[in-house]
Parts: sequence; C-alpha cells; structure tokens
Amino acid sequence: MTYYRNRIVPFTPKADPDSVPYDISDLKERNVIGQKLAEARKRRKLSQKELSTALSAYGAHVSAGAISKWEKGDAFPGVLQFLAFCDICHIDNIGEYFLGKTPEAADYSPELNQKGLHILQTMKEVMIASGQYTPASRRRITSIAEEVEKRLIRVSSNLASAGTGNFLDEDQFTELLYPVSQIPEGTDFGIRISGDSMEPVYMDRQIVWVQQCSELNPGEVGIFIYDGEGYIKEYHEEMPGKEEYDEYFCDGILHPKISLVSYNKKYPPRQVSPYCRFEVIGRVLN
Repeated sequence: MTYYRNRIVPFTPKADPDSVPYDISDLKERNVIGQKLAEARKRRKLSQKELSTALSAYGAHVSAGAISKWEKGDAFPGVLQFLAFCDICHIDNIGEYFLGKTPEAADYSPELNQKGLHILQTMKEVMIASGQYTPASRRRITSIAEEVEKRLIRVSSNLASAGTGNFLDEDQFTELLYPVSQIPEGTDFGIRISGDSMEPVYMDRQIVWVQQCSELNPGEVGIFIYDGEGYIKEYHEEMPGKEEYDEYFCDGILHPKISLVSYNKKYPPRQVSPYCRFEVIGRVLN
C-alpha cells in the first residue's frame, strides 16, 4: 500500500516484465555496479586501502576487503557508504555515471538495456527522500571532498578503558583522514572509548582527541595508564589526611591523593594507589 496524505492508495504491481525499468538479477549477474565502482576508484588513482581511509573520514568505516567484495559483486555498499563513495570519486549524477543516462552513453555503460537505465536514478531518488543526500548542482566543479580541508591523524588501535594501555606504541596507531574542523588545535592523536563510564558526555566507541602530556590540572579529563590498564577519566587530587602521610610521603615529598572519576554515577571514583604504576598519557580536548 502507498500512503498519500490521509488516504490510502492501492499499489498495483506491473504484470508485464518488459514494462519494468530494470532487472536486478540481470544487473547482479553482469556485476554492472561493481565494475563501475572499481572504474571510479581507479580513475581517482586510489588503492582499495586508500579508499577505505577516505571513507573513514565520512564515518563510513569499511575495510579494503569489503571494498574488494563490492567490486567483485559479492556484496553491495550501504546507502550512506555509497553516498560517501560518490563524493570521494566526484560522481555528481549517480544515474548518469552508473547507468549511462547521458548524451554520451557509449562512454559509460553501453551494455545496459533500457531495463537497467533507471536503477541508480531510482536509488538516487530513494536517498533524496531519506533526507541524507542533496543532489549536486551541475555547475559544481569541485567536490565537497576537495572543498573541505582534511588532515591525516593517528588513531590508537587500543581502546580507553580496555586493553593493556600501550597507547603510545607506534604499531598500535592507524592513520585516518578527518576534516580539520573536527580536530581540536593541539591534538596529537585520537583514541576510541570503550564502555559507558563517561556517558553522557563521551559515548561508547566515540573517538576522542588527545594532547599528549604528563601532567593534568584537577578537573581535566585525561587518558591514563593505571596498574597496566588504560582509562579515560576526570582527574582529581587532594592532600592526604595526617593518618595517610606515611603512605603518600616519598623521597622527601608528600604526594597528592589521586582519584579518577567517571561521569556515569553508577561507577564510583577509582583511588590511585601509590604502590601501583600510574601515568598520565594526555588530556582529552573534545
């Protein structure tokens, strides 16, 4: 049924197979979409790994292996992944490029029959209706991907609040492409959060941007290694009580009593023992 305002309009499928605009099974069998995806990537002189990195900047995290499956026709990109791909590869009119609906059809997909000419135009209409995509002007020469200044930034493969806390090992970083406007000034690297201890400010799997340092002011959020584990917490310190002097007095200095505080109130503050390894990795900037 198709809903139109306040009344219901019956939908009657077309009985004549020759009257439908395309045959999905035919497109799949000939891998039309996969071939055009590969052609666009190669035209931009991107490897599958480089394309994967570029897609990550749009929030579309896709492995090089998944891109290979797209091009072979073993899988298809999701709608938002497809949109990001088209922007990166400068494909302004989806139907024209993928299905040859241009005055110079022979330059694109001459092998398509009339049934296939409308498939990606239909896809485009669906994406416009979803509100996730705005068609580009034909006058646009430079794509959004070129207009937005981007930066390669290191993101740790380790998760804050998980793992061994080896945040600064070079082999634990991956370089990703992000818009400069999304990276705070002073950022040295990014790290992905694990868990809900810092909600509602920082969410599970969110990337936070970190400025590397060895000291923090009370109230700042930081990345820490404590007793071999990695954490993201708010840093607090206070002077120990007289009864605790012996515990915190070392090398002629009375050290502060440190606690790591979660924003999620269901997690109590974690007191830092002076007998366990504790290290400040950096301050969170976002």
